[in-house]
Amino acid sequence: MSETKPTVFVVDDDSDVREALGTLLRSAGLESRSFASVPEFLKSQHPDGPTCLILDVRLPGPSGLDFQRDLSAANIQLPIIFISAHADIPMSVQAMKRGALEFFTKPFRDQDLIDALHLALQRDRLRREHEWQLAALRERFELLTSREREVMGYVVKGCLNKQIAADMSIAESTVKVHRCQIMRKMMAPSLPDLARMVDKLSDPGARASSGRQLPDWLNPLASIQHSQRILPQQINRYGQQNNVLHEEGDITHHRRKPAGRRRPAIRHEGDDRNRTDERNDGAGSSQFLRTNNTDVRHIPAGGLDSSNRRVETDS
Repeated sequence: MSETKPTVFVVDDDSDVREALGTLLRSAGLESRSFASVPEFLKSQHPDGPTCLILDVRLPGPSGLDFQRDLSAANIQLPIIFISAHADIPMSVQAMKRGALEFFTKPFRDQDLIDALHLALQRDRLRREHEWQLAALRERFELLTSREREVMGYVVKGCLNKQIAADMSIAESTVKVHRCQIMRKMMAPSLPDLARMVDKLSDPGARASSGRQLPDWLNPLASIQHSQRILPQQINRYGQQNNVLHEEGDITHHRRKPAGRRRPAIRHEGDDRNRTDERNDGAGSSQFLRTNNTDVRHIPAGGLDSSNRRVETDS
């Protein structure tokens, strides 16, 4: 985004003050424009770049505080620095509550004013950049069809493809196609990025700063509750959604156990218990004696004495 050089507007009815401020701003490398009243300022052409306003409180016609109130009512975001030789505490408090950046009483230090101007221009630069990004995001969203917008409303809620297909009475493959088109048109690298874009589009503060009304196509997205949207931490490293249900502040986790081999049984050397299994091999009953120090031995049925030794029998 290309932007012009920052400009500082000075509105003061004292010509000497306007001239002194113009000299100070030029020495600081800032471009300035001076006006004697608010109507004269409103008739001028404003540059397309970061701006701020140095405004006197007492002016012919509308005062500086009245002009600040009108700007706030019109939702015009313009950083204002007040200067006055007849200021009091209630006046300064009122100006600061309405969003003034600084309030200086004459005379003031030149460096304090320069520092405040740099801060005001930086804030206005960030605001303009945010509005530019939001406008580009709106243009991308307008490329979506009505069906794609509806699908995106389900996607940012965290619904699965089969759930979206069931609610919209369409095939699951159709939902997948719509999702691909949404990610491509919105230029969203991942699902969390798409959720952040929807947050920006449906943020009331962002719409208020841009001074634009809520478009009709954004109403379905604005109705989505933030607690139902998918969060970035719900996406695993492979871009898949973890099965997490968010219910009004309560989080219930439903995750499958990872598949893997069973852990082998651990054989303890100090275990001297014996286990005897019986097997019927067709020729007669036989026993298998398993101990911790010997292998499995085939023992004929009834061939053990009290000391677990095999008893020889006549064939």
